[in-house]
Amino acid sequence: MIMTLSGHTQNVTSLAWAGDGSHLASTSRDGTIRIWNPDIGQQTQIVQVGNPVYSVDFSPDGTQFAYNTSTGVVIATVADEAESTPTPTPAAQYTQPNYAVVAWSPDGTMKCRTSK
Repeated sequence: MIMTLSGHTQNVTSLAWAGDGSHLASTSRDGTIRIWNPDIGQQTQIVQVGNPVYSVDFSPDGTQFAYNTSTGVVIATVADEAESTPTPTPAAQYTQPNYAVVAWSPDGTMKCRTSK
């Protein structure tokens, strides 16, 4: 099945699937991260960052996601679809700028990032 997910107003910079396939995350130069329910093609969470977001990755258990911007890496919690939380409170933030890609280790203990 091919589905078009509309919402970002500028170029999409990355996509990531939760390990169980229950969520898809997209990041954009428009300064947002959008979490999608791929079964129905609807957004379940929008994170307003304010500056371009370069990459995103889900934790192995799918309950958190890490994303990076020009100001650093943030780890946030995936909102329960029933809660409709537009902007999560960061679980952690690493303020070292200029990282291009973020990824989680399979056991969830390490967040990796690469420099530009």
